[in-house]
Amino acid sequence: MLEILNYIFLFFIGSVFASFLNLCVYRIEQESSFRDILLGKSFCEECNKRLGWLELIPLLSFLFLRGKCSECDCRINIFHFLTEVILGLCFVFLYFYSFDIYYYIFLLILYFWASSDFLYQTIPKNITDVVLFLSFLFWLIILFLDFDLYRVYSVVFSLIIALFVFLISLKKKAFGLGDIIVFFVLAFWFPLDFFLTTLLYSILIGGLVGIFLVLKDKTFFKKYVPFLPFVFLGFLLNLYFQGEGINPFDYIFGVW
Repeated sequence: MLEILNYIFLFFIGSVFASFLNLCVYRIEQESSFRDILLGKSFCEECNKRLGWLELIPLLSFLFLRGKCSECDCRINIFHFLTEVILGLCFVFLYFYSFDIYYYIFLLILYFWASSDFLYQTIPKNITDVVLFLSFLFWLIILFLDFDLYRVYSVVFSLIIALFVFLISLKKKAFGLGDIIVFFVLAFWFPLDFFLTTLLYSILIGGLVGIFLVLKDKTFFKKYVPFLPFVFLGFLLNLYFQGEGINPFDYIFGVW
């Protein structure tokens, strides 16, 4: 019974984080002040009605309001409800496989980027620069406390690969500078094999979705498709294999 309550609690916490991060993404895009981003009151985007506390409860408020504003009846973007469900399930997933808090933190950072890229085709430069700097600092501290030459090689090779992917994609503009910075951050947080498999899964998922969209719409090649949501999915897929104890490199290089 206690285990079920833990799952419910973590699902709710995940949905709360999704709601908050979605709000941050919207307010950053509106160029709100730092204080307003964190402490500003929520309101309907259409009629500017200030939301009551019952209308701020993740998931439940959407269901109680039937996906509409209580004042003007305008539709609430289903994206918010779906992402609250997804991030709630992600928290349950991480708990089920006993991942450390380390992974929860990076998942939230990656979700923030993926949400911003999906909604506005951009990621906030200032915040991204700060995360990159702190990730590099975090890597240096870990290296100082427990020096490991593999950790150095891992980051160097990961950065070289990320830069190489960026350079070969310049002509077709498959990746933006923001995508590459996210790859750099990933390189500072995780070892080389995890970095490579996450990148591989992201490209594969993006490629499959791209093929599907091309079959539906021949003009798809002319449209911008955000890549960071695929990185988010690739990261989750990599965690699943890790949780199951499966190392794709064992199969790729024929170790087994």
